[in-house]
Amino acid sequence: AHIRGFRITLNRRKGAFTGSINYQYSYATGKSATPTAATATLTRDSSGVVTTDRENVPTRDIVLDFDRTHNLVITAGYITGKEWGPVVLNKKPFANINITVRSIVRSGRPYTSPFDIRLINAERAPMEYNTDLRITKTIRNFMGVSASFYLEVFNLFSNKILNYDYVFD
Repeated sequence: AHIRGFRITLNRRKGAFTGSINYQYSYATGKSATPTAATATLTRDSSGVVTTDRENVPTRDIVLDFDRTHNLVITAGYITGKEWGPVVLNKKPFANINITVRSIVRSGRPYTSPFDIRLINAERAPMEYNTDLRITKTIRNFMGVSASFYLEVFNLFSNKILNYDYVFD
């Protein structure tokens, strides 16, 4: 198998606004994605002659089933300061809050169309999108200790993502 590609990453780690953009292009080709999926079958007849059946081995490289040609991960965060926001009951409830959003966009996996099984992995499942959100509130003196409370929302926009283990079983 051959996997070729590149990755570009941009980061901002200072200040109230932080984030990163990570793009990866890769292309995975080969005869098989697993050691047993495209193995030749060896048989020995009663006279001891060994014959090789290469029916399962593709004659040319194919796109491997785990290939994700395009992967984009965007992370953005905002951190409020110790004195940020209005005063409510002698406290600053919006101080020390960290809001982080992480979004992923990636190519769908290749598959073989049931209408033409000779074209192995020539079709692609739809692109996948997902966004997660995390809000963390740090309280410096919560019953004598520093504590962090957080809320996490997975798949914020309820995007549908294929379960490949179920679809391609």
